[in-house]
Amino acid sequence: MPELTSSMVAGLAPQLTAFEVRDSRVIGFFVRVQPTGASSFYVTWKRGRKRRIGSTTVLSVGRARVKAKQILAEVATGGNAAKPASAPTLRRFLNELWLPWARHSVRTWNATHTRWMTNGGKLLSTPLDEITPAEFEAWRVLRLQKKLKGGREMKPGTVNRDRNDLIAFLNRAVTLGVVETNPLHNKTKSIKDDNTRVRYLTDEQEAALLRSCDPVILPHVVFAMNTGLRRGEQRSVDWADVSDDLSRITISGSKAKSGKTRHIPLNATARGILVPIDRRVGLVFGKASVQRWQNALERAEIEDFKWHDLRHHFASKLVREGVAITAVQSLLGHATLTMTLRYAHLAPGHLVSAVDAIG
Repeated sequence: MPELTSSMVAGLAPQLTAFEVRDSRVIGFFVRVQPTGASSFYVTWKRGRKRRIGSTTVLSVGRARVKAKQILAEVATGGNAAKPASAPTLRRFLNELWLPWARHSVRTWNATHTRWMTNGGKLLSTPLDEITPAEFEAWRVLRLQKKLKGGREMKPGTVNRDRNDLIAFLNRAVTLGVVETNPLHNKTKSIKDDNTRVRYLTDEQEAALLRSCDPVILPHVVFAMNTGLRRGEQRSVDWADVSDDLSRITISGSKAKSGKTRHIPLNATARGILVPIDRRVGLVFGKASVQRWQNALERAEIEDFKWHDLRHHFASKLVREGVAITAVQSLLGHATLTMTLRYAHLAPGHLVSAVDAIG
């Protein structure tokens, strides 16, 4: 039985099943390594009772050994050492352990952190190992009932994203050894969400919208109509992303929702938007004014049309012009063809040509 040391613990490689390495200095003190690579210190005493001391990423061997001695001493004097120390609350975990890692590993770390600090509710003050499926479902019901600005209802897709976030947080906690298991793993399901909405403009509506845009918002709208960029992608386009001849822009993986870099050719209309812009400025567009956009929609008398629908409008025009669906997928940056197929019904005569192929 070896003496546990920092170098030994750091060198323990995960195996197909969990395993333990016991310490020779303190009987009952050991480290347990999970198949995921997460490892934690434990102490055990008579009748197989044991207590988790903490993650090896948080505690040194020496400090964990001292805690093990304290627990064993408490057991010897009849104390209640079996009660484990509580895991950190979700808020503390996000701020102290998830955020420093996410800044370099999660593209949307800032928006995700802000959203959870704003909407996490009671879950934020709940220890990670006490977040049960029932606790989560109660929080989700309240989230769905929340009214947004203008009285709009919370969409299932937004709450599904929250669910995925929370599961990812807990998976990260397991990896770090903060908790043993993810209490929500295979215990919750996404809410059924119909995200096949395709809203686009008629030729008359497009003309009316462009006439209604003021000079500040017009370049943003026209460029979005002709490139299909997501709002965040267009906002973050830098002149370094634009080719010297203005024929192409590059959306790097760090800015794309799919995480993959894509190159988008610019048509004459999109190039015309870029020509008069001062190329000494870092960002090409920056943030578009929500109020100016809303004013333009009101003047054009267009309802139920969001900024993201400009992306649908771009894709719809391509498909109606007979552009191959796979080319549309590439331009939009969809990770799978399934997302792009929502536009397939707009292709001219697509059903007729399909049956004619075998007739």
